[in-house]
Order: sequence, then C-alpha cells, then structure tokens
Amino acid sequence: GQGSDEYWWCIDRIIEASPHVVMDDGADLHARLHMTKRDLARKILGGSEETTTGVMRLRAMEREGVLQYPVIAVNNALTKYLFDNRYGTGQSTIDGILRATNILLAGKTVVIAGYGWVGRGIAMRARGMGARVVVVEVSVEDLERISVSKRVLRNYVTEYTLKNGKKLYLLAEGRLVNLVAAEGHPSEVMDMSFANQALSVEYLVKNRGKLEPRVYNVPQEIDTEVARLKLASLGIELEELTEEQKRYLAQWAEGT
Repeated sequence: GQGSDEYWWCIDRIIEASPHVVMDDGADLHARLHMTKRDLARKILGGSEETTTGVMRLRAMEREGVLQYPVIAVNNALTKYLFDNRYGTGQSTIDGILRATNILLAGKTVVIAGYGWVGRGIAMRARGMGARVVVVEVSVEDLERISVSKRVLRNYVTEYTLKNGKKLYLLAEGRLVNLVAAEGHPSEVMDMSFANQALSVEYLVKNRGKLEPRVYNVPQEIDTEVARLKLASLGIELEELTEEQKRYLAQWAEGT
C-alpha cells in the first residue's frame, strides 16, 4: 500500500494545484494547507470534511483562531452519520475482520474501543453474529509495552504474547481494518455521504464571502434533499402534508 512519505507527497501535489475549494477526509489536507501555505489558505472559498476525527481537528483549529476559511462538517449530517458511520463502518469493519482472520464470530468476545456511531454500528453487527461485545478504550502503544513478543501470523494479523502467556491479535496494525483488509463501505451508503460533500461545496461557492472562517453543520435543506434523493432512488416517495393538515397543526383553538 501507500507509505507515509508517498501519502504526504500526494497531499503536497494537491496544494501545489492552488485549489479554490477543499474536500477532505480526515483533515490532513486542511491542516497541511494551514501549516505550509497560509497565504493560499486565506484565498480558499471554503471546504468540507467527511470524518469525525477531521471535524474534531477543524474545531480545534477554529478554537485556536487559525482556521482561514469556512468548512462544512459533512460528518455531522443526519444522512451521513446515521448511515455511513453506523451501517457503513459497522458492516465494512466486520467484513475486514473476517477477511483478515477467517474466524467464526459466534461465541467470541469482541472488544470495541469507543461507542460513538461507528462503535455502535460495529457492536450491532458483532452482536448480531453471536459475539459477546465489550466496549472499552485501548492503546496500541500500551499493548507493545506489556507484550513479551509479537509475530505476524498472516497478512493484517499480528499476534502479541503478554507476560501472563495470553495472546492478543492486532489487525491491520491498528489502522482502518475496513479499508486495509476489506473494500470499505458499500456504494449504497457512500452515495449519501458524497452527495452531502458535493451539495455542501455548491453551497460554499454560492455563499462565497458571506461565511466566517469557522466550522458549520450541513444546512438542513441539504440534509433533507439528500434524504429525498436517496429515497427516490429506492422508489420511495414521501407524502407531503395537505393545506388542511398544515392549518390544523398550526392552530390551537380547534379540538382534537
């Protein structure tokens, strides 16, 4: 796969292209741009961010007063985290684990670090396949420290032997197992995330000069439109309230 040096080389080539709008997944491009090309960052119309971690980094930049352009937190859209994070990551992570190990999940104890929407999605899938689920916070660095030996058993699987003789198995070096050992999210869930990205960029361009350099949530009308488009692609059409129903809901004098 791509090494760290090659990854940052690619990021730098994007920056050299002097983009007008930045779409990111993890905020590495946003952060690199602010650290190496602040003069260019000031000219950016705006950006969007796909991930939970990326939004956290951008909010930290906003708090410190270094963010130079408005960014829309695509991750915070209902049509993103309720589907991509929960169902997409839940399924693709289990897929990566099974491809890397070829184990039977039923009867196993599955330990999940953190319980946000991603953690919930993985827990839901593991539980549904018969595993016992435990939610904790863990550190790969501490695992290295308390182990007496480690060895690679197969691609993406490293066995750690602890001082008490017990063995732990680390998948994909603790990285994103759904991307390293599997193929990522199904396209049927990613289309909503990418639709949020595209419509958010359109919103930024249409509102250039009107937004402050801070992190914004996806406008509700975009979130709603993405939901409508997705449902339409599935052959589902939402009913709209009639004028009579709207009047009834807006008044208080008429009885129930």
